[in-house]
Amino acid sequence: LWRLAANLQDVVAFPSAALESAWRAAGFKRASRIIPNGCSDLLLQHRDQDGQDLVIGFLGMYAAWKGFEIARSWARADWPEHVQWAFFGQTHEALNHSAATLASEPGRRVRFESVQPRGRIFSQVDILVHCSTAFDPFPTVLLEAAQSGVPVVASSLGGAREIVVHEETGL
Repeated sequence: LWRLAANLQDVVAFPSAALESAWRAAGFKRASRIIPNGCSDLLLQHRDQDGQDLVIGFLGMYAAWKGFEIARSWARADWPEHVQWAFFGQTHEALNHSAATLASEPGRRVRFESVQPRGRIFSQVDILVHCSTAFDPFPTVLLEAAQSGVPVVASSLGGAREIVVHEETGL
């Protein structure tokens, strides 16, 4: 329905080249313009040092397709003692059991925090993981990480390739 309606318009704006490309592959033929998703007013963050720990952050708790199970498996790996994981946000109902299990495992350096202001999150993490398992047209969290000076490890689905410069601003 969207594709049919869009082909009736004179021009359509997309938030990313990845989304425009996906629509073109699905048959969209009209003129278009890419207007990148808005970005917040975050500033370059200087992480609050709490010792020598390397803190890896994940913000996709609200939807299973944001890759929580992948981040969970990474957090369960055999990390050195100075690495800890911080999971932020409201946990989707379907993920509650997995999150509770991970939080209760002895010896894990994992913490779960509720919804926090973005500035607070980016002042606490050294690396952000974004492991979406579905097409994400233009993940704003990657823009926010870049704006805050936080490197990322991101899946290459959707618009992440437009934001992350491989081996410069992340992987």
